[in-house]
Amino acid sequence: DHHDVKQYKKSCEERDRRSLQYRGKKFALEKLEERLEKAEAQSKAHESFELKSESWRDVQEYIKDCKKRKRKSLALRAKEKRSHMEWAQREKERALQETSRDVNSRLWDRRHVELAKQTERAKAAADALRNAGVVLKGNPFSSLLE
Repeated sequence: DHHDVKQYKKSCEERDRRSLQYRGKKFALEKLEERLEKAEAQSKAHESFELKSESWRDVQEYIKDCKKRKRKSLALRAKEKRSHMEWAQREKERALQETSRDVNSRLWDRRHVELAKQTERAKAAADALRNAGVVLKGNPFSSLLE
């Protein structure tokens, strides 16, 4: 009996030791799984953070490109406007010069016509005086009238 009790106590101690070992291993395994899950969660969080950072940088780069394109577009439109204004100014000056030449030509034409008419009238008057029998001796303009 005493031996059975000892044997029973021994088997109970053995069972308790195995149970304790099992719970220790189970606890260690749970801790390990917990650490693995935590590491995986941190890895995913880091990956998510990297993706967000990359997308934010992409957005910033896109915004920068848009601003650059807009700036270039504005510069091009301003250049085109200046070019058009310069062309319009040159055309205006050309038209003004052409009008000025036209007016000057007309004035010269009118002056020459008037001079031709005066010359014609002077010749007609001189012819009329000659035909009337008047002698124009001593007239300083007689050579011009002939």
